[in-house]
Amino acid sequence: MTAEPAPCAPAQKTGRAALIALAAALALGAALRFSFLSGPVGGYHSMNEAWYISMASNFDRVSLFTPTAGTGDVDHKVRALYVYAAYAAFKVMGPGALAARAVSAAAGAASILLVFLIGARLFSARSGAAAAVLLAVSPIHVLLSRNAQPDALAACLTLLAVLLYLRADAPNAAARLALAGLAWGAAVFTKNFALLLIAPILLRELLHFGITRRAAARLAWFLAPALLVPAPFLLFQLAHNPAGMVNLYRDIVLAAPDAPMLNYMFLEAAWALCPVVFAIAFAGLAWLIAKRFRSAALVWSAAAVFCVQYFFQHVHSYYFLSATPFLVLCAGAALGALPRRAGAILGAVAAGCSLAFTVLCYAAVKHNDARFMQAAAIIASESRDGAALATGPVFHNYGPALQYYLPGRAVLKIEALETDPRTGRVIVPGPEPWHIAGFAPRGGAADARFERTVIHTLYGVCASGRVFAMIPRGTHSFIPARFASAPRPRGARCPGIAPFAAMDSLRISRVPRGAQIFRIERNGEISYTIGHSRPAPQ
Repeated sequence: MTAEPAPCAPAQKTGRAALIALAAALALGAALRFSFLSGPVGGYHSMNEAWYISMASNFDRVSLFTPTAGTGDVDHKVRALYVYAAYAAFKVMGPGALAARAVSAAAGAASILLVFLIGARLFSARSGAAAAVLLAVSPIHVLLSRNAQPDALAACLTLLAVLLYLRADAPNAAARLALAGLAWGAAVFTKNFALLLIAPILLRELLHFGITRRAAARLAWFLAPALLVPAPFLLFQLAHNPAGMVNLYRDIVLAAPDAPMLNYMFLEAAWALCPVVFAIAFAGLAWLIAKRFRSAALVWSAAAVFCVQYFFQHVHSYYFLSATPFLVLCAGAALGALPRRAGAILGAVAAGCSLAFTVLCYAAVKHNDARFMQAAAIIASESRDGAALATGPVFHNYGPALQYYLPGRAVLKIEALETDPRTGRVIVPGPEPWHIAGFAPRGGAADARFERTVIHTLYGVCASGRVFAMIPRGTHSFIPARFASAPRPRGARCPGIAPFAAMDSLRISRVPRGAQIFRIERNGEISYTIGHSRPAPQ
């Protein structure tokens, strides 16, 4: 049994093979993150994209201390660094989705290099290169590096803080610790989840320096600069919205998932990382705890802490991104510890599976999803300023995306509108005509007089004359319901991304002038109908 290497000494010189693997990871990772960035706002968590793009766009007319969404509401919960970065990108590239997504893509590509540097420092150049390759083709990391939302930037800044902190073990390392603290403060100012990095930092300080004055001084040099980054914004919010600041953290609720939810979240995490990589990562996590407990404490404890946060603050699949870089570092450490040939073969298999699933996943849940752009075009062509009413499922999942394409227009949740208790008439504010946007019922034909259906195209990967597709459980999920294939459609580019199937998606119903919307409740179920008088009960 060999002793652990000295803490924070670079494990070994970078070999030629590791540099070649790193270069391939950076090139492939950049291609996966920067291609097709100018597509419509739609698909995987497009409501986040619309929300953040609108906030960045509105800085031309509101204060930087009051991020304001397209609805006109000030978002007191946002940590504003990503929105500031997107606004700066607008000044260079012009406003819109491309510039906001480019911020995430650049952060995602930089994370590949940071993972390599951390892995090479703690383990070996081979381990760092393996981790970089796995992050480059990670499904969740690729998708969120393409989305206009803060998660990829927060993960990148967290990794930068970790690297700078690891380089600050010399007795006179105050300046390096301060830089690490600034990077961590920037990560927290991008996403609150980055706060959890303090637990792995404290554990490593305890393991390496004990409860000593030196450890206390190091933590002071790390923490004090971190507070400087978000301080102006937070102090402004505290002065102008103290109740909102308190409620922001009061509303963070941790809850143990029940068995069905735990199973769903486990599957979501496994597919988000790719099942093969997921298995290697958790094997590496266990190996690091057993064999490299002290020297690798920062990596394995960060992976564990962010996994716990994902499972016990279960809201969205993208919450798993915080754990992803640390889990691929665990996987890289495991692959680097194997005999060279075995590690290379297993790593190549894992990277190949992950790349294939990443491309299938992107094609299925993100590529060219123009549903809400098309829906907004229909509404705008038939009404200049009438309200767009969205049913609950559409409003909660895609309301900001519809609002993004209908700027200045009221987009309202129909279930939240006041109803006349006597007649059941829904009281809609604003001028007519109104439109109702809802998911198209299965098997239900549209009434051509006032209903239009927006077709959603599911894309797959064309190869060898066929299109191979992953049919997801939902647009916001990494879990495949099934895999399927079909002959290549005429005109489709092969190899490449090609249409696989056309499905009804949205039903846009125009309310004719003079007509009303009535709320109908039957057997505990609520529906809405359009007419000049309330339909007779059945």
